Amino acid sequence: MRIVNVAAAQMGSIQKAESREAGVKRMIALMDEAKAKGASQRSSNPSPSRSAS
Repeated sequence: MRIVNVAAAQMGSIQKAESREAGVKRMIALMDEAKAKGASQRSSNPSPSRSAS
């Protein structure tokens, strides 16, 4: 049997009362927490700027 750990997150938008810097720090903290729990970064979704039109 193969065990796979999956970390997934969806964040809402950065609130107007929160600076962009604070929002980015919050996202990075969540990614650091996931990494500490054994997650690694993988993406199968192409960047919107790289999508074929």
